[in-house]
Amino acid sequence: MRLLRLLTSELLSVMSVELEVALNQLHYMLDPLAAPAWKRALGLEFYREIHSDPSLVRELYAQYDQHQERRNIIADHLALFVRLAAENSAVIGLGQHLSQPEVYEDLPAERITVESAGSEPSNEPSLKKTGLSPKWSIARTRCIDQTDKTEPSEFPATYIYALVLTSINSFAEGLAKFLLPFTMPSDLKTKRKSARRTTSSKASQGGSKSDDDGAGSGTKAEDPVIAESPQSEGKLPVNPMTLEIHEQFGQICTAASMVEQCWPALLATSSTFLNASLDSEYLHALIRSFQRFTQVAGLLRLTTPRDAFLTALAKQAVPTLAANPSNESGRGVHEESGADTDRDTSDSERDRSPAPGASIRRQPIVTRNLLCLRALLNLGIALGPVLTDSWTIILETLHRFDVALLAYRTQKTLGEQRGSRGSVDQNNVSGNFDDNDFDTEKKAVETAVARLFQSTSELPEESFLHILSCLSSLAYSVSNLPKPAGDEPGVDASRMPSPQPGTRPRHYRYPSTSGLDLNKGLVAKSSVSLLDRITHVAECNASRLSQVQASSSGWSMLTTLFVDHLGAPAVVAEVRMCAAKKLNNLVIQMLSASKEDNLEHRDRMVSRGIDALATAVSSLGQLEGTKAAGHCSLEIHAMAFEALTLLLEQHGEIMRSGWDTVFYMINSIFVIDEQPLGEHGEGLAEMTVSASRSPRLLRPSFAALQLLCSDFLASIPKICFPTLLDTQYYFASQNQDFNTSLTLSAEAWTMCFRLVFFTLLSSPELKQHASTDDDSWEDTAVLLVQRLSKTFMQSLGTFTGYEKFDSVWNQLLVSYGDVLCRRELGLSRAVFDSLAEVLAAIERTYSTHKMPLDSDWVLWRDNNPATYDLEGNPDNKKALEAHLKYIRQLRGLLDGRSGVTQVEAILTNLRLCIINSTPLTYGSDINEMTTVQTLVLENIGLIPMPSTDIVVQVATELAYLVTLAFQTNPSRIEKGKTFVALARAAMDALRNLVVEQRSVKSDAPLPKLLFITLAALNVPIHLKYKWLHEGKEIATWKKATSTALSLLDEDLLRSFNNGQPDEQSLWTAIVELSDGIAAADTDSCTSTSNIGPDLTFDIESFSQLAGIIIPILGSPSIPDRIRRKYVGSLFEHSLIHEPHPDDLARPDQDLLDGLRSEHVGRVQDLPPKLRSKMAYILLDHLFDLVAVRDGSPERVKLAEAAAPYLVLRAGLVMKAYVCDQPLRGLMPQPQSQKREMHCILKKLVELDSEPKAFPETMGVQSEHKKHLFLLFSLLTKALKAAWRDKEMGAALHAVLEAVGADFES
Repeated sequence: MRLLRLLTSELLSVMSVELEVALNQLHYMLDPLAAPAWKRALGLEFYREIHSDPSLVRELYAQYDQHQERRNIIADHLALFVRLAAENSAVIGLGQHLSQPEVYEDLPAERITVESAGSEPSNEPSLKKTGLSPKWSIARTRCIDQTDKTEPSEFPATYIYALVLTSINSFAEGLAKFLLPFTMPSDLKTKRKSARRTTSSKASQGGSKSDDDGAGSGTKAEDPVIAESPQSEGKLPVNPMTLEIHEQFGQICTAASMVEQCWPALLATSSTFLNASLDSEYLHALIRSFQRFTQVAGLLRLTTPRDAFLTALAKQAVPTLAANPSNESGRGVHEESGADTDRDTSDSERDRSPAPGASIRRQPIVTRNLLCLRALLNLGIALGPVLTDSWTIILETLHRFDVALLAYRTQKTLGEQRGSRGSVDQNNVSGNFDDNDFDTEKKAVETAVARLFQSTSELPEESFLHILSCLSSLAYSVSNLPKPAGDEPGVDASRMPSPQPGTRPRHYRYPSTSGLDLNKGLVAKSSVSLLDRITHVAECNASRLSQVQASSSGWSMLTTLFVDHLGAPAVVAEVRMCAAKKLNNLVIQMLSASKEDNLEHRDRMVSRGIDALATAVSSLGQLEGTKAAGHCSLEIHAMAFEALTLLLEQHGEIMRSGWDTVFYMINSIFVIDEQPLGEHGEGLAEMTVSASRSPRLLRPSFAALQLLCSDFLASIPKICFPTLLDTQYYFASQNQDFNTSLTLSAEAWTMCFRLVFFTLLSSPELKQHASTDDDSWEDTAVLLVQRLSKTFMQSLGTFTGYEKFDSVWNQLLVSYGDVLCRRELGLSRAVFDSLAEVLAAIERTYSTHKMPLDSDWVLWRDNNPATYDLEGNPDNKKALEAHLKYIRQLRGLLDGRSGVTQVEAILTNLRLCIINSTPLTYGSDINEMTTVQTLVLENIGLIPMPSTDIVVQVATELAYLVTLAFQTNPSRIEKGKTFVALARAAMDALRNLVVEQRSVKSDAPLPKLLFITLAALNVPIHLKYKWLHEGKEIATWKKATSTALSLLDEDLLRSFNNGQPDEQSLWTAIVELSDGIAAADTDSCTSTSNIGPDLTFDIESFSQLAGIIIPILGSPSIPDRIRRKYVGSLFEHSLIHEPHPDDLARPDQDLLDGLRSEHVGRVQDLPPKLRSKMAYILLDHLFDLVAVRDGSPERVKLAEAAAPYLVLRAGLVMKAYVCDQPLRGLMPQPQSQKREMHCILKKLVELDSEPKAFPETMGVQSEHKKHLFLLFSLLTKALKAAWRDKEMGAALHAVLEAVGADFES
């Protein structure tokens, strides 16, 4: 047999005919009547090894099964597995699918704990083993490993069935491992591999057994292919059969054919074992392979095998019912114990109920059921986009599980209440509810449910509508309500089918719930549970539901479902209340989840939510006069008003439509009679209110009306004003709630208290209280300030028409000033908030009125909350926000009347607000600015700048804000007060200021503005890698670099040629910018992975900057010291290895004096800089500056400045070679140093230097090789040191040859 295995794997194509005969004989040998047990085991061991090699299985199938003239090898032996699995049901414990394998030993202490089905095992000792387990179903020595002369050893009776189980598991696993990778979109494969590594590391850190095992758990640690489906990226899974140009398409077709042809045998065999007694390991492996094969069939779009396997899992997920054998009538509930036992059974037989009086026994929910249910849920996640109508299988199974769980809990509770467990059948209450493993697995199921519903948010619209349709049909069926006829309006029937209640996809055979003894309370709980599940799906898709088209998003289907339930008289009150709560919450969550910025779209969303609430209220009106119109309807009506009030509070400010619906809801509590008026009774009508429908509805509806009148009166369209007046009349005229009527009548007296508030606020008594520490006075004063401001705004028509309005306004400000003298944050906030609102109202209503705003300005300037010295450092952010909003409103009215002194005071106050604001309690200002910081920048942007002095003031302040974050000791930075986000925003503001001044004003002080800007930006650039408080966005130094480069261009810099101090300062800042770009303290970098991308960014930035400033930097108007500083920076950062200290000149020496020093060489390897690429770029730039160009004065100046540094840079490398190489002996020169030296030698030969860059030297007639003469001595010494290094010697010879031709003879 071992030889047959070898021939099959190695010589299949050569000996296909002979092997066909042998394999068919092997099939015959598997028959129990044709061969002894050991031969059957030998054959099954052979097939187990075959199935362990998926590629060999595909090759066998392609060689035989796919050829009509040959026998089917794979399909035939899988069909044999069906008979083998069921030939001895007692051995594998067939039908005992609620129990684990049982073993009865002689010693009770050695008995294995099993999961009981409700009956106690026999106490008589026995050696009988029932079911499959690795403990007794594995042979010590495989038959295939025994020699031919050895008698076959005995093996367990269950060994043969364990081999069959292992073979079918390997078959399914092999198909999945081959086909599933092809279903992933190409752009997701990299992410998938990364996710596998991440989740595997997380899973290795711990977790429950039920979450880590592979039995249908679907966790990414165990089964990432199933748990991580393509829809997580918003894409459909790829059907492998569409990959026609793939190099393995032939193999794909073979595997797909295997799935299509072999699934009946695999289903039958797997179902047999699924109903057998298996231990945990075998059960987990079986369910995992079951799940894998189902997923493969689904992704291949093979609906028949997919639905068949889903149905088989569904049967096992929820325990069935069984009639007691003692039932005299002989009628029992259909019991499904085999794979295909129900194929020829009619629906009526399956759904029939036990005869009256029959004793009903319910099988308990055990871990096996939970594993199958979890596998079914994971398949829903993996196959969501392609399930279509088959969602019914998963969703109905989940609902049946919820119902069964409720039934068991209810009966258990009833038994405990009766005080005697004898009153409840022990078989009906699962003892596993107290088992830790069961509870853990049940929690895992809930987690899988949550993941399933969460995954629906990434499904395409068609798939999501399929789910809603299935859930809707199920809900109508459970509640015994008629489903609305026809598809949803506006939805194509091909995109969203509406299956009628009770319809199921093909192969879906599920036991009926009619046999469940469900009382009315349990039916209600079942409906509530289903509504909870539907709501969960809706919450996960809240953003989808907020789409413009209500029908295509599923919104209409959901709201119709809830409204039909809450307004149905046949539905119990508990379910109606639940539906009402779900609808209200759905409306609020849908609006909260909307991320649309378009106001028109958001307005439609709000109107849609209000329409849903109004529809619910309207459905209650249809119940009047029925028994259902009672307390429940009133509560639902009141809940709708609460939801309306919350909706208006959160979204009322954006409403433009839907107000008529709002008034319809408010007025729905009244019974209104219309009586004709006039002589003939036409044209006019008098509306009278006979009564409200209930006092219970008065207060919530009146609360909604009060909110409209207090906060949204200006938003209500004029066409609705008559309705508003009628509504107020209804409330005022009703006599069921006197306080409500009185409140509306009292509104007319509001204006009469205006002078009272004014006098009280400025009274001596109030000022006396202000000098004490009475907190109640502050609360009272805040209320008075707010009320006075509202009254003042309401009376603007009267005040602005008054000839002494300015005097009245100043009196109000004086009174507010007296209040602010107490220096309380609450009062400061109330005063400035109120004044900002009043100023806004004045500007809107009377924009032409010119007010004397001197008192307003002084009030703001002298009462900054940032200057309050308060104990305990209370939170001052709200007070500062009010203070800043007031000056923003005031700036709009000042209309360009600001001077330098006033702007200076404004900027000083704004700076204090930023520095002295309290840190954020939760969160940080690293990624986003605080509200105070945002308002400060807004106010700076509103400052008019009629003069250059003000422009410079504003630019200086913005530059300060850029550097503020970097002025604090990093160890003392507070978490909520880092100013990092402010620095980024200030950079943008500073850039915009410079750009605006350049484009608008010809006399703008651009050199000074650019100097101020670059000086500020250089601070974070030079702190590269040293500043550790970076946020999620681009690093601060990168943003500063990009901002600086965006402000510079060649035309602009050429215009600065007057040699003015501001221009020289600007060029100094530009050189510092270049130095900051080239420099980097890599030792301070916290993540070396960032060095590469950062280096690329710096190289691009330096190249851009050099292209702008060269050759302008050589202008005679620019001092030589600035050019020397620039090339000195190039030299410093072009060093790849640390030079010997003695080779560098001291401050009192010439630049090249260090090359003439004598010192001992170094033999240790010098590590190159991490940014060597930047060093080579700078080295190239240094050579480029010295190279001969057009001979212009600018180029000559640059060459003269760069020439000494070029000689020093090349000399350092050659001197290091001269000193170090002799000490190395036979050791080669380090590779990095060798590369550097070869690069420099090559560039020295290629360089044609600017003649004027080097002094004239006697004896040298060269014009463009003078740089080589200065290095001649070091070159000859280096050649001498390179007598062992042929490659370096050749390079040096090439340099000397270039030198020799230019010496005078």
